[in-house]
Amino acid sequence: KGLEEAGRGKSVPVRAHGLASLRKLVDMGYIPKGRDIPSENQDWFEAAMRVASQGMGEGDSFVFENAIALMAALSAHRPGSSILRLAYHFRNSRLGYQFRLKVAEVINTVCERYRKQAKSIPFDAASDLMSSLLSVAEIEVKKKDKGSKIDIASMKASSLSTLADAISLFPSRLTRSQGGKVGDVVIEACSDQEAPPEVRRASFFLLERFFEALGQDTTQVLKSEQLSKIYDLLQKARVRDFDAAVRVLAGRAMENLGYKVLR
Repeated sequence: KGLEEAGRGKSVPVRAHGLASLRKLVDMGYIPKGRDIPSENQDWFEAAMRVASQGMGEGDSFVFENAIALMAALSAHRPGSSILRLAYHFRNSRLGYQFRLKVAEVINTVCERYRKQAKSIPFDAASDLMSSLLSVAEIEVKKKDKGSKIDIASMKASSLSTLADAISLFPSRLTRSQGGKVGDVVIEACSDQEAPPEVRRASFFLLERFFEALGQDTTQVLKSEQLSKIYDLLQKARVRDFDAAVRVLAGRAMENLGYKVLR
């Protein structure tokens, strides 16, 4: 009944109620079998993910909140499928910033949940997530004057920190080409002295995670001039940055650079 309401309800309250009902079923561990499976022999979880994804793309906050909650619940059972859909919505620039920031929160939750079980995530899902997050970060760090400054800063910080979590979880899914692009992203982000504190913190957090995850392989994906530029940025930030948190993060990134990359 919840699946039918969520997918076919004509009004916003009905669709939102259907999504909420589905989430409760998933939270209770209800997995339908046999005759309970919807018509056309659809897989129940995949069908639920489709209606959750549909709700996330509607643009209505009431429907979206229930849809993202359902997707988060489903990710505990089908992480690969949920990651593919979450990645799609995170890079969907037609969604408002507030929606995409919520998607990023769920991506971070999924990454944290599977931190010790990364190999259980299908290769294509992890690769698509990495590609999507990098694409969003490349776009966001270049934005200067579109939207409110608060929205821009929040989205920049979110794109950088979410990419950091994904790299930490799936370092083997980062190609050499993508690694070079990550280097360009962090150099641009860390070089912006006028960026809000949350953006600079996320920038140096990404560097810390990047060095920690790739270790000595970092020298294979970053060019020598990129490493040199990053080294200079870290040296300045850990001593001179006006924000204490940035100084700490820059110091940690410098330690990882010395002990795990250049040892």
